[in-house]
Parts: sequence; structure tokens; C-alpha cells
Amino acid sequence: MLVVGIVVSTGLGVFLLREGRENADQWSSIFGFFLNIASFLLTIYTMVGIRRGLATDQVRPDADYLENLATMVSEGYTAESSLRRLQDPDLLPVDWAPADRDLMDHPTNIWPGSNGHSPHLRPTTSILETYLQVPTGRLVVLGRPGAGKTVAALTFATESLAVRLAGEPVPVVLSLSTWDPESQDFRDWICGRLTELDPRLSELDRDGVPWARRLVDRRGILPVLDGLDELPTRLKAGVLRTLNAVLDRDEHIVLTSRTPQYRAGVQAGDVLTGAAVIELQPLRPDTLADYLPRTTKQGRTASAGTKWAPVLDNLRDRPDSPSSRSLAEVLSTPLMVWLARVQYSDTEADPARLLHREFREPRALRLHLLDGLVAAAYADPGRHRRLRVSAASAEQWLADLAALLDRRGSHNLRWWEMPDILAGRAVRVVLAATTAVLATVAATVVLGLRNGLERGLLLGALFGLIAGAAIWFIPWLHRRPAPAAVGSVRSTRSIRQVNGILVVALIPVAAISLSWLRVVDRADNMASVVAMLISVLAAVVAVPAPPERAVDPFRLLRADKASAIAQGCLIGMAAGILAGAGAWTVFPTGVALGVGAVLAISAGLVWAIVGSAWGRFLVAQVSWWATGRLPLGLMAFLADAHQRGILRQVGAAYQFRHESLQTHLATRQLPQRTQASPL
Repeated sequence: MLVVGIVVSTGLGVFLLREGRENADQWSSIFGFFLNIASFLLTIYTMVGIRRGLATDQVRPDADYLENLATMVSEGYTAESSLRRLQDPDLLPVDWAPADRDLMDHPTNIWPGSNGHSPHLRPTTSILETYLQVPTGRLVVLGRPGAGKTVAALTFATESLAVRLAGEPVPVVLSLSTWDPESQDFRDWICGRLTELDPRLSELDRDGVPWARRLVDRRGILPVLDGLDELPTRLKAGVLRTLNAVLDRDEHIVLTSRTPQYRAGVQAGDVLTGAAVIELQPLRPDTLADYLPRTTKQGRTASAGTKWAPVLDNLRDRPDSPSSRSLAEVLSTPLMVWLARVQYSDTEADPARLLHREFREPRALRLHLLDGLVAAAYADPGRHRRLRVSAASAEQWLADLAALLDRRGSHNLRWWEMPDILAGRAVRVVLAATTAVLATVAATVVLGLRNGLERGLLLGALFGLIAGAAIWFIPWLHRRPAPAAVGSVRSTRSIRQVNGILVVALIPVAAISLSWLRVVDRADNMASVVAMLISVLAAVVAVPAPPERAVDPFRLLRADKASAIAQGCLIGMAAGILAGAGAWTVFPTGVALGVGAVLAISAGLVWAIVGSAWGRFLVAQVSWWATGRLPLGLMAFLADAHQRGILRQVGAAYQFRHESLQTHLATRQLPQRTQASPL
């Protein structure tokens, strides 16, 4: 459709040029009349669409949004489970036991009618089956670092979605590290995370309420809150009290946390009202003996077993030896079992090394497994073979990112936040310099034609200096923009509908740009142009295309890139039209077109780079690459690290697979281990 619009616009322009200035002047008046009407109608159409979710669309019932969200999160959780290899060969079974009595609410608050006695939960390794035994629909899962709490949350959501019936609540795993209870309402935070997963949920219903809020208020969401312990220390104490204050009696919830942090929250505030509390238990040697051999190749004969046989035999036959005690303690958590699998089951390395004297201390063995993860994960080319990333380079880049997150007290890598975090001042310098150069070139061309080259250079340099200084000093100009798909999506139109609006707009805009001769001062034409530009800009800014699948970092970056380029083109077109039309009243047609082109390119580039999250990320990425801090293809590198199991994806953000891994990599930046170890 855009191609058709451009062809028609070009044809109109050629027609007007061939008509000559006098006839074109008359044609411009005719166009001005129709433009006034079209501009007014299109402006009203766009603004009403933005305000009311677009009256031309049939508002979908909340069931459609709910089922669409269920499909999206189900696909995402299934993909994440596959990347974690939870199904290969099978989910590692983790037992649980009821938590200490002082960490739970009164039995009658959890099991109404129990007369003060706690019914025994049936022993099972399925968190879903355990949850279904709790009539209040509230469950807290506790455990040690690496005990499998996040996997338990992910598995719970995946299994729940597999048996979920239409219309039932959708379990959504939400990382608590992204919530600030002191400044953000609990339900508002959930709505924000939902729109990050599915931008269509920020559309407004007939009452002007975002669909995300509508689903939350109607109990369409089952929050699975992962990582109470990942909140900053100052916030942990009041979280349970805040949840008790905002949750109604009929609201269900699942919460995970490390045991000490949950205990501290209970002591500082209260238990989670109506919640049963269980604690994941250490893995038993017999569980390891059943699981680890199935993660590697068989021996040549049945009696030979697998390469894990000597290690497991030692654990069984010599359980009290220093090596066996150390290994049993370390491999008592799913995290360490996964590390051992990656480095020994998936490679030719001999796991018998884990019994060496140097690993008789559990701490030394844990550090060994953490140290070897990146080298083992990058032993094969991976999916992104063009990256050609060595294990040493990958480890250095990952260590830099881990140290950055540690300094911020964060676990989330969001690409649109990284420019300000990694190189905020450098990015501002580049943005200001780029703006100054482009503004200088544009101003020199425009002013030099009328005032002479020397004076044009002087005035252009002054104008460029002012523009660059504005980018540097005016706060809202260098405030971090959010990516398009995360912002407020107000419409349900598709890309084809947006293209249709652009076609309607481009035809008269292009016609005026070619026929605007000496009538630039006429109010009707000026009003037409201004109204049309407002309509087009409003349509493009407010109507990003809703994704067909769950948002991931790459898709979000591509969407913001497309939005930035579209907006840059429109801003450039507006600047080119105004400058070219003004120049046409004084200079020949060729010169006027040149002036318009220079202004269009300059204004479009400044807008696309300065005014978008993608533009800032692009500038920052080049800066990081030039200084050797990070690869030029940073997003491809992060996606590859996700595929290799180093990172996990949480909505549009990446996180390290485990907090212990992040902290360990961050300490590896230092020549010696002078920071506190997570172990």
C-alpha cells in the first residue's frame, strides 16, 4: 500500500510540475479545499481511535484477550522449559516437606473447617498437585539457593496451562525483582508486566480501562511471584505485609523465596495470609543415581554402565569419605546437578575428576563447577555460528554484564535500559554531537543560500551548537525513551490499516510539497499541512502493530526500530516540505528540492536516533564495541547465551540462569576473589 501511495504521489507531483507555476497555483487551491476536509476527518478519526481503542474495531470480549494471553505464555514457558532441557530426559524430581510451623498461617485460615489441625498434604513432587490440595489457592515454595524454586514456578505454570480450561485464570510467572512495593501499586505492576508479555493488553475497552487491568480485576490472572529474596533488602521486610493488605480473600497466588529471606519477612511483618508453605528438600543420592546416568551415553556393554558409574559407586560404597561427602553436598541442589551435567554429561570430560582431593571442600567443588560453565557451554558453535565467539571472550563479556547488574542491585538485562546504564554520558555525548553536526549541515545549506557561504557557515555552526546543547542540557530530551511495543498501545489496527492511513496522508502531502509555490503564506494550505502532519504522526506513534506471539527482546527491538524509522521519515518529510517550499519561493526548483532533501535527512536522522530507544541502543552498541567492552552484535550474543543456558528470558528481559551464577561471574572481573561469594 505504501508503494501505491508513493507512485500516486509521484504522479501527482509530475502532473503539477508540467502544469507550470500559474496552473499549479490554481491546482494548489483546489487541493487545499479537499485537504482541509480530509485533514480534519483524519485527525478526528485518529484521535478518537487513540482515546477509545478505535470505534471501527469490534471490541473483543475479555475471554479473547485471556485466551490469547494463555496461548502466548504457554508457548513461552514451553520454549523456556525446552531450553533448560527440563524434559531431557525427564524433570529432575525434587521432594518437599512442610515448612516450619511459624512460617505458616493458622490452619483454619488455610483449611477452613479443620478445627485448628493441619491436614497432611499428600507427598508428591508435583507443585501443581500440591497447590490443588490447598483450598485457599495460596502456596509458598521455599528452598536453599539453587534448590529449584524458579523451575518449580515455571513447571507449575506449564502444567497448569496444560490442564487449564477456557475461561479459567492464566498462571503468569512474574519476577519480583521488577517490583518496587514502595512506589508501585501491586496490581499496576502486574498490569505492566502483562502488557510487556502481550502489548495488546494495553488496549482500552469501551470504558477506557486497559484490558490488562480488566483481566486482573476479574481474577483472570494467577500471579506466580518468583524470587521474594531477589528484592532489595530495604523492600523485603514489608512485602508480605503489603501483599496481605492488597489481596482479597478470593485472590490466589504462588510465591517462591529462599527460606531465610522469607523467615525475615515473616518476623518483620507477617506470614502470607491463607498460604500453605512447603520447603524443597536436598536431592538424595539415589535420585542422582537414577538421573545422572540417563543424561549421557551408554557404555559399550550393559555391565560397563555410563561414565558416571565410578562416581555414583563411590557415593554408594564410601558415603563417609571426604570426596563423597563433598560431592553429595554439592550435588544436593538441581542447579549444581545441571552444572555437572553440562560440563561432564554433555562433553567428553570424565566426571571422576569430581572425586579428586582438590575438591574435598564443598566450596572448592562449587567454584569448579561455576568456573567451568561458560567454557563447556561455548564448546560448540551454537545456533549463531556467525558470531564466532570464543569461550574467553564470552566469559569476559558475561562477567562485565554480571558486574553491571550487581552494581545496580538488579537481575534484569533490558536492552532499552542498557545505554544509560553502561555508557550514559558517552551516549549523551554522541547524541549531542550527532545532532550538532546534522543541524550545522542543514542550517548551513539553508542559510548559506540566502546569506552567502561564509555567513551561512557561521550561522549554521551557531545553530548546530544550540541544537547540540539542547540535547545535552534539556532533561526531557535525553530522558530514556521506552520501546514502542512497551509504551501505551491505544489501537487494535493492524499494520495494513496503518499503511492505509499513510497512503491517504502521503498523497496530498506529496502533492503540496511539489505544488507549493508562492502561496506558502496562504492560511488554508498551511492549516492543511499542519493538520495532516499531526494526523500522520499520531497514527504512527499511537498504533504499533500488535505482535502475533509473545514479546521477546529481539522482536521488541525490531518493532522499535521500525517505529523509529517510520517516525524519522515522517518528521523528515515535514521538515523537507516546509524548508523546500520556503526555498522554492526564492530559488529555482532544483535548489529548493536540494534544500528540502538536506533538511529531511537531517531532521529524520536526529529524530530516529535521539527520540527512540533503538537509536540510543544503536549508538551505545557502537560505543561498547569500539572500546572492546561488548560485541557489536550484542542482541545476537545475548540470544545465543540464552540458547546455551547461561541466560534465561523473562518477558522482554534477559536474566542470568541463577543469581549465584551472576554473582560468581561478577567476581571474576577482579584479579582475585575479594568480594563475598554467593556460596
